[in-house]
Amino acid sequence: MTKPVSTELLQANLQKVADAMYCEAQPNLVLRQKGATVSIPCREIYFIEIYGNTLRINTANGTITARERLKNVMHMLPPVGFLQCHKSFIVNMNHVFRIQAKNILLKTGETVPVSRAKYVETRDAYFAYMGQRF
Repeated sequence: MTKPVSTELLQANLQKVADAMYCEAQPNLVLRQKGATVSIPCREIYFIEIYGNTLRINTANGTITARERLKNVMHMLPPVGFLQCHKSFIVNMNHVFRIQAKNILLKTGETVPVSRAKYVETRDAYFAYMGQRF
């Protein structure tokens, strides 16, 4: 890079490096789906939702459904990078664009609700996560 450094260019390059480091560190989420075993790279997960007895995993390659409890899945995910922001939702903080009072806006344009009780915890965990990445 040449001086003076463009702020936008520096931020874009730092984001590329952070994304590459994040991808290398993330394992796979392994679930059973209709008698078969499914392995989902954690870096591809946008958010996970429980709807009734069905778990919906929204990924870069579409939605995967399985029958599993949300709290069990939370224990299978890496301890850093995933956050339960609502009793029915887990979000991958690497795909968060903005946190608002009632929801999280993802980089894909989708929104995930944040419960009132978990808003402060969600906001603080996201800022701490982003601080660790850089």
